[in-house]
Amino acid sequence: MFKKLGRALSSKNRTKVRLDVGIKSVAGLPSSVGAARVVWARDSKVQMTKLAPVSDGKTSWNEELSIIATLDRNNKGYYEAKTYDFRIQCPDGEQRNVTLGKTVIDMSRYADARNQTVALPITLPGGNQAVLTITITASAVKGLIGDDSASVISGVSGLSGSPSGLDPTDQDLAGFGIDKRNMSENALSSLSTIPESVGAGSAEPSEETSNRKTATHLGGDRIEKPAAVLPPAVVSNAESAPAPGPAAPHVVGVVEEEEERVPSPVVAPAVAANYQLEEDEMGVAQQQNQQDKFEEEEAEDQALVGEQHEGEQYYDEEGGSVTGSYPYEGEEELLEGEGEEGGYYHEADMEELEARLANAEAAAAEAEAVAEEAVQMLEAERSERRQSEAAVTQLQRDLEWANKKAAKERADWEKKMKDSFKKMEGTVLLAERVQREKTELGDRLAALTAEKKDLEAMLDRDAMEGRVLVAETAATAAAEAQASIEISSLRKKVREMEEYVEEADAKALKAQGKATALAAQLAGAQGGTTADSYEEVRAAEERADALFLELQYTKAECRSLEAEVKSAKEEADRAMAAARKETEFHGARASELARQLETSMTAAAAAERNVSQSQGRIVLLEDALERSNLQAAELRQRLVAGAAMAAATAGGAVATTAAAADLELAMQQVREVQDAAEGRAAQLAATSRELMASQEALSFAHAELHSTRQDLSDAQRIVAVRDDEVRQLRDQLRAKEAQSVEFKQLQRDMAGMLAGGAPRLSPRRLPSNGAGGVPSDRTATGTGSRPASGQTSTSPTPQHLEELEIAHQKLAEAEVLARNAALQTADLIQQLATSQSERHEAATKIAEMREELARLRSSADGDHVRKIEALERELLVSRNRAEVNNLFREEHERIASDLITTKLAWAEGQEQILVLKRSLIKSQERSMGFAAKLTKLETKLYRRLTNVGKRLSTSATEEISPVTTAGAGDEEGDTHVAGGGGDGGGGGGGGRPGSGSSRPSSGASTRSSKKSSKEKGDKGGSNSGRKSKSRKST
Repeated sequence: MFKKLGRALSSKNRTKVRLDVGIKSVAGLPSSVGAARVVWARDSKVQMTKLAPVSDGKTSWNEELSIIATLDRNNKGYYEAKTYDFRIQCPDGEQRNVTLGKTVIDMSRYADARNQTVALPITLPGGNQAVLTITITASAVKGLIGDDSASVISGVSGLSGSPSGLDPTDQDLAGFGIDKRNMSENALSSLSTIPESVGAGSAEPSEETSNRKTATHLGGDRIEKPAAVLPPAVVSNAESAPAPGPAAPHVVGVVEEEEERVPSPVVAPAVAANYQLEEDEMGVAQQQNQQDKFEEEEAEDQALVGEQHEGEQYYDEEGGSVTGSYPYEGEEELLEGEGEEGGYYHEADMEELEARLANAEAAAAEAEAVAEEAVQMLEAERSERRQSEAAVTQLQRDLEWANKKAAKERADWEKKMKDSFKKMEGTVLLAERVQREKTELGDRLAALTAEKKDLEAMLDRDAMEGRVLVAETAATAAAEAQASIEISSLRKKVREMEEYVEEADAKALKAQGKATALAAQLAGAQGGTTADSYEEVRAAEERADALFLELQYTKAECRSLEAEVKSAKEEADRAMAAARKETEFHGARASELARQLETSMTAAAAAERNVSQSQGRIVLLEDALERSNLQAAELRQRLVAGAAMAAATAGGAVATTAAAADLELAMQQVREVQDAAEGRAAQLAATSRELMASQEALSFAHAELHSTRQDLSDAQRIVAVRDDEVRQLRDQLRAKEAQSVEFKQLQRDMAGMLAGGAPRLSPRRLPSNGAGGVPSDRTATGTGSRPASGQTSTSPTPQHLEELEIAHQKLAEAEVLARNAALQTADLIQQLATSQSERHEAATKIAEMREELARLRSSADGDHVRKIEALERELLVSRNRAEVNNLFREEHERIASDLITTKLAWAEGQEQILVLKRSLIKSQERSMGFAAKLTKLETKLYRRLTNVGKRLSTSATEEISPVTTAGAGDEEGDTHVAGGGGDGGGGGGGGRPGSGSSRPSSGASTRSSKKSSKEKGDKGGSNSGRKSKSRKST
């Protein structure tokens, strides 16, 4: 910069122009941009607007940016190109300014612009274009280059280099456009900007200002003092004193050295001070020129006096009478005329010449006095010059000391600024991290909000219970329907088998009756009795009584089992009611935790807002720090300007005192600004510590949230386990109910079987003798006219005994199952009590957690606790969703397991049906074998009876023949005997008629036995076989 100024001292083709750019509006920005600003820059010169909000891609400003530019003219008179950048910036997600687009404009084209509106197209990413609308006003800055003939540096510094007759306030400052600031005459208006509080104090001219004016134009009043007595030529020469020449060469060297040595923030004040020194040297040179002019005028006066003496001498040589007077031009003409007339003067002319000579001598004397006074003034000026040189030297030393001090202070300040910047960078990084966490939390909150909406629809208690109830009802109905179908089919098959067995038993009993009748006939034929023994009947009745007692015992066992099942069902109902109450309690607790989670989410949002406010405070602190830096730079400029002003006013003691006061005030303001900056840096550090504390509190809150979530998950897991146990209890109760129904059905079946197949026999119902009673419908008589031999009671068959044994086995199994059910019910009751104790423990733990939450909420960390609660609610919602999914999955698995169980039960029923079919086939095979054996026995019996009948017929014929020949009187007795033999079953002395009557009976019984043997069962056949053998042996 200083080299350019140095080279520009002798340049005549450069112009200083102030460019005022009014930023109006921008249109066409992307919709994602929320705020924007405009930056106008060239190299290190940067001007920018404030951030403005963007709406629909448009924003506007009412700001004006200004830059002083140096424009160069070429040989043709045109300005050379001077390009500047216009950029549009916006803050990104991390609060960093990002350039959207920029354009380049040649400002030399607008060197003569007056409020000209320009629309600049700016290319944005993606190929779109935004339009920046600005107004440009250019005005020449006078007083900087070529503004007066005194010095280029004086024009740059703003100090007037005009002659002494001009007022420095007459300088044209219209191009600077300084508003809201009143600058004094000697302020460095083109290089520094002083705040209103400082500039306002120097608005009015003071005694110091008048002294500065006097010191700036040294000798002005002394030139006016002899103007009345000096000749016109002297006065004109004094007034037309040459102006100071250009800057001394050593000034340029000083400026170049200052450029390399002095830092950039204090360059302008140093240049201004050097400019002031140059002005002082120019003032001394002007005084020297004035002194030289006075010496020349004195020499002219002395020359005039010498000419007068020469004229007097010339007159004496010519013989004239007038002496001491120099012949002026008119006198020479007069003398020439008199010479022509005779070479002598008249007496009157001589007197006039003498008067004129006297006047010339008086004027010469006065000129000598004036010359002496001028010499004295010159001496005084020289002494003042020496004093000024000494003052300039002292000021140079003071300036060097001030520069060194300013450099040291600036180094210290830069060190502090670096520390502040490091702290600020840490704070910015922390703010960025907080912003990232905020963004992540926002995304997570949005996702959880969506999940919450879904789960709220899924977690509606009534709807969920309705769905579960519907699914449970449907599964139960399906299982019951399937079971009822299977059971009905099994019952149907059992009934068919029972009917078949009953029919077989009836056939067997009928065959047994026939066999008994045949045996009775045989016994009658042999002369024996036809009634069963009393011992056999008693044994059969005892067996029937035992079976009846066993049946009663089985009924009692079934009733006790039913009572146990009923008590277990009641206990299970109570357990289910308690579990339902506990589930409702945990549901209320879950709702409360959901509300607490919402409160914590609200607190988290509040914490995010606090973080945003902290970020805003950080940005404000950064802006305040920046402003303090600018104020410090301005105060430094004021310090150097005060030094320059002190140097400019070195001629008077009052000016020196005022400069010292200004320096002290500037230093005090610098210290105040530094203190304010340090305070703001401390405030920034405190904000950083507060943010760190907030981060630690947030981490602690996250830890507390994690522990609370674990406790909540444990409680929910316990509730889920208890629900599973309740479901298992319900399933077991259903199984017990099904078993009780099966036992009742088995009891009814057994009672029916005992009532239909094996009636009880009691000795009280037996006849007192074996001859009386009601005739049996299962015994076949010969002619039906004979009285019955008595009611014969049959004993239970082996088939019935086997069925009773099977029933006993089933009853034993039922007892074992009942005992197991009782044990399982006791275990379930114990587990229910354990679960209730665990639930009480969980409720106690939840109450402790609630107290801890209340304590945290009432403490100073209530915001963090609310944040934790919000996160808890969020976790609860997510876990509720997971639990609902698990419940649906478990319900699906349960239904599938129930279906599998039903299928297994159906398979078991099919297997039982197959077993029953096999047992039926075996019983049929046994019945066929028994029928075959019975047929063989009947055949043998028939043959034996036939042979016996033949023998009896032969013997009877042999016995009857002599009786017949003996006489007819014995015919009636023989007939009676033959009838008795017929009653006896064809044995023991029966005649042919008796034998004939028994033969059809035997044939009929044989046919009926053959027919019934094909339909008898296995057990009936075996029993009939055993009875036939016993009859045969009898």
